[in-house]
Amino acid sequence: MAIFEAVQIFSNIYILSNVLSKMPPRDTQKRVWRLPIVFLIGYHLLLAITLPWYLSTRTPSLTLLLLSLALTSLVMLSVTLGAHRLYAHKSFELSKRWIHYPLVWFNTLGAQGSIIEWASDHRHHHKSVDTDEDPYSIKDGFWHAHFLWLFKKRRGTDLRITKDLYADPLLRWQFKRYDLFFFFTTVLTTGILAWITKDLFGAIVFGFLGRIFIAHNCTFFINSAAHYWGEKTFSKEHSAVNNWFLAWITFGEGYHNYHHAFPNDYRNGMRWWQYDPTKWAIWMLAKLKLAKDLKIVSEAEIQDRIQREQNNLSIVNHKY
Repeated sequence: MAIFEAVQIFSNIYILSNVLSKMPPRDTQKRVWRLPIVFLIGYHLLLAITLPWYLSTRTPSLTLLLLSLALTSLVMLSVTLGAHRLYAHKSFELSKRWIHYPLVWFNTLGAQGSIIEWASDHRHHHKSVDTDEDPYSIKDGFWHAHFLWLFKKRRGTDLRITKDLYADPLLRWQFKRYDLFFFFTTVLTTGILAWITKDLFGAIVFGFLGRIFIAHNCTFFINSAAHYWGEKTFSKEHSAVNNWFLAWITFGEGYHNYHHAFPNDYRNGMRWWQYDPTKWAIWMLAKLKLAKDLKIVSEAEIQDRIQREQNNLSIVNHKY
């Protein structure tokens, strides 16, 4: 019954989103993507309305909170480990084909577009960081990098830069059927959560709206705050910074200056003690023979890079 009710609710949301996204833009000279606007603004408004309403009328069960947290964590891990380090950067490989399926499933639940779309934007970001070709350049402001870039008319998915991913039948299928697959995975997951907890309203508020809000904004902070506040130990040529606090809320992605200096390293926190659950998950997969070819930068390369940055800084300071 809960699944049937979830289907009805999400069917209405899906139909409304499609109708609004196909409305012709008023200004043909400044076209924007309607669906991201409708979806992003829509779910934020819904969460702002439904969360206080829910909390004023009932108390969420521990089961609901724990399962929603676990679901959110799996979604975020599918982005950091899957879309980012595995697919966008090829920093390691999976030894078993079946592992790709749960990664694609939970990635779809993240509402961040298909893996191919995600990797296209991210590869262009690394290729053209801090320039006009950077999709979410911090040079256009904090909030542009955080999420406003999604509202602008962009180049779309560059299949030339992601041809390796497009060659994979599973990723190609997700790319072509993303909207429908997102609808299906969301309805099924929310329905199952509602069935387990006997709380459809709570499943929608925490398991759907709350999950997307947390996963989205944690990811967005890497595009914005991780190019704004922090240290530049490894490269001062670009805006990316290391921020230990962001690492704690993004499964280890906060060591962004290191990542831009060495993008193919499977680690973001390169020291064993730096908080990087994604790094530990990849390492564990390798120990279980489920991952292989983990790319890692040698200590000599790291120290050489640090020394060069210090020398460059000394030269600059000497000039002034």
